[in-house]
Amino acid sequence: FNVTVEATNSVGSDSQPFTVTVFEVPTITSTAVTTVEVGNAYSYNVNASGYPAPTFAFSGTPPSGMTIDSVTGVISWTPTTSGAFNVTVEATNSYGSDSQPFTVTVFELPSITSTAVTSVEVGNAYSYNVNASGYPAPTFALTTKPAGMTIDSNTGVISWTPASTGTFN
Repeated sequence: FNVTVEATNSVGSDSQPFTVTVFEVPTITSTAVTTVEVGNAYSYNVNASGYPAPTFAFSGTPPSGMTIDSVTGVISWTPTTSGAFNVTVEATNSYGSDSQPFTVTVFELPSITSTAVTSVEVGNAYSYNVNASGYPAPTFALTTKPAGMTIDSNTGVISWTPASTGTFN
């Protein structure tokens, strides 16, 4: 803001012009995007108030390949592995800074990776340990099954003792 002050008396006057700068320490005002699927593009536009306008940077080391535009605050990344990744972003101007720590969870859809056991002799115990990838770790359920067949929802182990011959889905 431009200001002019004037001092006056009976013999004259003097004036002094000056500028007052009203600054504001940055404050991050946006909420972080915290989930993305493996292989999909992640984007988070960090918004911050402050005067002069803040610049943006990571505090610490971000996940491999993650970038931030120092002027716009846009974070971009395409994760190649699943997991939980800690990120801290900072908004800074000449009067101070604000930081925002958050965790990005990169999920992976479940995928069954084992091959089913497809035969058993009547009266003998049948067992098949279903293996699956995914993040967070998947749980298991039988959606179609013959009578008496069970699955451990945490381990994926299927157990059954067939009482009759036949083909069962």
